[in-house]
Amino acid sequence: DLSAYKAVIHVGDIHSCFEPLAEFFKEGFQDDYYYIFLGDFLDRGLHTKEVIQWVQGHLFDKENISIIYGNHELYLRDMLLGHPIHYTEFTHITQPALQDAGIGPEEITQLLQQLKDVMLYQYGDKRVVVNHGGIPRLPDTLLPIPSEIFWKGAGVYDHPVDQVFHDNMTSQGWIQIHGHRN
Repeated sequence: DLSAYKAVIHVGDIHSCFEPLAEFFKEGFQDDYYYIFLGDFLDRGLHTKEVIQWVQGHLFDKENISIIYGNHELYLRDMLLGHPIHYTEFTHITQPALQDAGIGPEEITQLLQQLKDVMLYQYGDKRVVVNHGGIPRLPDTLLPIPSEIFWKGAGVYDHPVDQVFHDNMTSQGWIQIHGHRN
């Protein structure tokens, strides 16, 4: 129950774009707000080093911050595990930027340990499910849902997951917030 907070702020995909992140948080974090980051911190943008250093310096182990696992964090996991990565943006831009910034396995592990697959919360009379990929409905229990569904979403990328969730869950009082698509 996050109702004691003045507001809940959801921060969407950052994708290595540091300036908007720095601008939004130029006054820092407020203790009476709860912040949920929706994943995808890296790739696509120009400021991998700055973003990952900001994340490390501001988001870890704070009571009023949660971080959701995004599909681009999978590349960090795969890199740590020595799995092949077939996303050239990561291998040609993000990975070298991490190395240049001195971000190694220990720092990446620290980030990955902070991530949640999904978050359910109540805020006043609102019940909210937060994940990165978007799900079509909220089952009675989350246990049978593979983590990858929360990271990448259900269905193909252009599947109307928001409309389907709305049709399935609004009458039960649920709202979904996600990144990744739309």
